Amino acid sequence: MPGLFSCTDETCQWFYTEDLGEVLDHIRSTHRNGFVKRPSALGTPDSHGHRWYCFRCIGKLGKDHKSFDTHRAMWDHLNAAHDCCLDTIEITLLSTSARARDDL
Repeated sequence: MPGLFSCTDETCQWFYTEDLGEVLDHIRSTHRNGFVKRPSALGTPDSHGHRWYCFRCIGKLGKDHKSFDTHRAMWDHLNAAHDCCLDTIEITLLSTSARARDDL
């Protein structure tokens, strides 16, 4: 996903990144919604290859969470299933051309 992400929450004015994993980790650590979790360090999978968990959804076989193997899969899940929870966070994708203009 090309471009630059920023969080427009007033407490996060200086958060910018091009890495989707960092966006998810920002949501997990800064906004502390309690249901976005990761197994250990950012990008490090658990023994099943999962990198992210959603504890607001019921997973396969009745588990208390759904698991995701990629940053993109977790991002897509959050936008599809929990978009209302992300509304107050307001993470937006800035176009590459807008970023280039700001660098001038």
